[in-house]
Amino acid sequence: MRRIIVGATLLLAVMTVLLVVQSTLAGSSGGSEQVVFATANGPTDFNYVTPTPPRPDAHFGFWIWCEGPAASNGYVGDCNGSMYFYVFGITRPVKGTVSGSGGVFTMNVWSTDSATTPTIACSLTNGTAFTGNGSERQTISVDCPGDTGKNPTVTGVGTAHEAVVNIIGQ
Repeated sequence: MRRIIVGATLLLAVMTVLLVVQSTLAGSSGGSEQVVFATANGPTDFNYVTPTPPRPDAHFGFWIWCEGPAASNGYVGDCNGSMYFYVFGITRPVKGTVSGSGGVFTMNVWSTDSATTPTIACSLTNGTAFTGNGSERQTISVDCPGDTGKNPTVTGVGTAHEAVVNIIGQ
């Protein structure tokens, strides 16, 4: 009888430890919310304010990953990626921040090529609330104003149709 009591106590202790570990791991997986915007094969158009393009070409692109505003880690709100404007042959790494909730997010990013006059300083916003798991195709509005306090080289507004929006952990 003593073996049964000791065995049952040991089994109960092991089950308790496993339950605590499992609940801890499940809780930590929700600590990372990730937001990704990327152009794919969909059409893009950009209306330049400055500089004047040497020829008509409204194609531009981006791939930006952010640790979402609901993340519970040291990288909350941080963004990194790249943006490119084909007509000028400009491709730059960008960094920045993200804000939003309910599946609609705005990324504010700038290129890291110059502390005083970056080539790029833009905000990107997905047009509709993200509703699924995995990736969705959405329209992303891009605004690169000249009045950001960063004095970027490229200014104007654009739209990326059928861009990839991926939000994980929301």
